[in-house]
Amino acid sequence: MKTRDMIYTTIYNLKIPLYSNIINFGLDSFEKTAKRIDLIENDEKEWEKINILINDLNYLQFLKRITNTSEEEIVIYLDEFYKDTKFRKKNSEKLKVMENDKSIVPGDLRFHSISLYVILRAIKPEIVVETGVAFGKSTSLMLLALEHNKKGKLYSVDLPNKENNIMDDGAKTSTGIYETGFLVPDYLKKNWILKIGDSLKCLPEITKKVKHIDVFLHDSLHTYDHVSSELKIVYPKTKKESVILCDKIDKDSGFAFNDFLNKNKLVGFAYRDFGGVYIHEK
Repeated sequence: MKTRDMIYTTIYNLKIPLYSNIINFGLDSFEKTAKRIDLIENDEKEWEKINILINDLNYLQFLKRITNTSEEEIVIYLDEFYKDTKFRKKNSEKLKVMENDKSIVPGDLRFHSISLYVILRAIKPEIVVETGVAFGKSTSLMLLALEHNKKGKLYSVDLPNKENNIMDDGAKTSTGIYETGFLVPDYLKKNWILKIGDSLKCLPEITKKVKHIDVFLHDSLHTYDHVSSELKIVYPKTKKESVILCDKIDKDSGFAFNDFLNKNKLVGFAYRDFGGVYIHEK
């Protein structure tokens, strides 16, 4: 049941509910770390932020609990991303195009996409499914992780790129003149299956094709009913040591995710507005 009788906290200008089944590691360190990252020049932000994140013990602890691995291994993956000059060159070129286009907002350059890279490197998944692609920043880093893992496929679902399309949660779905997944480098697309359509129609098709889902990321329509429906479709296809991730837990996504955790007797973890759960037993 959706509950709204909650205690809230503010983390860097974002009001976050203190959920019963989600431990949020961003309460103490997010604001300090985010402010340090915001001081980096945009051209270098995606990479130089790594040197800051490596020293945020709360952030490392969040990733440790989501992946059931060590902080030492997480640091190795962060450093590995920093040193990948091929991806840096390809990704920087497209990021610069977006940053120079004042008609669009590339999104948060601080945490969540690099978190996805680390999570996939640690989990070594065979099948990853995400809902919501847009410019493909998170998609790019997940595909990079699969490339470094030397295995795995990513199934992505996104709505048609209609101009001025506003979803029920107030989010814009159009990337304007840019194609869905604009940021994804061509050399990473071999492990990518993109499906255009409503996730509640596409997810059942995907679950019929795959034996299991190792990592699922919700980042589409952030309404309670939609997130609950996605989780209901996906959860039966997960197994022991799978990971389920939910973005924007400050919205109704968070209430749906917390109720899902409560129903299945699971404890999730978050860093500000990005949450997830590592499934120890199934």
